[in-house]
Amino acid sequence: MKKALYLILILSLVLSGTAFVAATDLDDEEKIPEPFIGMEFVGEEIRLSLDTAIDRMLRQGAPIEQANLMLLADRARTTSHFEDLRNVMALREMPAPTTVEEARLRPRTPSRTREQLANHAANFAQIQADRNFEAAVNRIKRDAMAQYFSLAHAKENLRISLDNVASQETLYRNTQSRFEVGVASRMEVLTAELALNQARVEAERNEIAYYNARMMFNIAFGYDLMQNIVITDALEEAPISEISLEDAVRKALENRNEMYGAAFDVQHFEYLRRDLGGMVARSSASYRTVVAGQRAAQAAYESVPKQIEMEIRSKYLDMRQRSAELELGRANVVMAREAFRLAKLQYEVGMITLAETHASLLSVYNAELFLNMTLLQYNLAIIDYELATTVGINRVQL
Repeated sequence: MKKALYLILILSLVLSGTAFVAATDLDDEEKIPEPFIGMEFVGEEIRLSLDTAIDRMLRQGAPIEQANLMLLADRARTTSHFEDLRNVMALREMPAPTTVEEARLRPRTPSRTREQLANHAANFAQIQADRNFEAAVNRIKRDAMAQYFSLAHAKENLRISLDNVASQETLYRNTQSRFEVGVASRMEVLTAELALNQARVEAERNEIAYYNARMMFNIAFGYDLMQNIVITDALEEAPISEISLEDAVRKALENRNEMYGAAFDVQHFEYLRRDLGGMVARSSASYRTVVAGQRAAQAAYESVPKQIEMEIRSKYLDMRQRSAELELGRANVVMAREAFRLAKLQYEVGMITLAETHASLLSVYNAELFLNMTLLQYNLAIIDYELATTVGINRVQL
């Protein structure tokens, strides 16, 4: 799991034979277009790797503070359970009353089942408090990586858009040159200019999305809204999980908090039923309520393993599907770039129209956007699959 959780990711699209689609390097933030007035990110530049970002989220901020508070609350609840257990044991160890008055004033001696109930709750809480905290940490790590990768994705989308603008500008200039020598019509020049303007609008839209992603990132990681944060790691394909489907199901059924909670509820209601059965009639409302709770707990206990296994299998299929889409996306980018290269050559000798050339260039742009989105979804699918084999991300109420 650690490989997927802490893998540093950077997108690689090393493709050959492309005259117009040259990658724009956005590692240097100065190459990103000037921001809109009032949207400048300020302050001393802070360069942040994925590992550093995760470490920050685990040291400070609202999510980890909430997790620590919940851990304190769970431990306090554990202490309360042990105090209850000690009180029950103390009452059970008291000598029998010697007078009627003493018997009337003394609290009822708890049953052996009541002691078992208190002991069961205390021991479960003692273990589950740390498991709940582990689940909270898992959620924080997952959210941190999702935020980091989303910003990297937005940054890459902007790079793709700027490449598209550069390609459209080149095609527009070529069309103008052809018009000047009489081999292109005025309509073709206008068509090329329209396509260039559309590319610029799309690039501006992705630039705005990048600004929004930066602000969301700053909020998530506890920085000032307009702090100048520069992420140093980008998206790259992570190796597919080495956890087989069979092992993933087994680990999930052994580790997930939902399994522990369901098992606790079944035993808890069984102790309640036994304890209450010695004090009230089985036809009473209180006894029937406990029996109903016991049946619901048993039904959940039988259902939870199936739900967890289905979740694991669904996440496994999703990871495999994303992997296949990633392969398809790469192939589409290669083919789209080659098709555009050939279209450009054909257009220059008058074999195809400008509209067909623009359609070929648009295919390159869409293929790169698809590949970038698929890469984000693929890496997150690996993380979700492997996290699902641990305690998970959900807590159990104590």
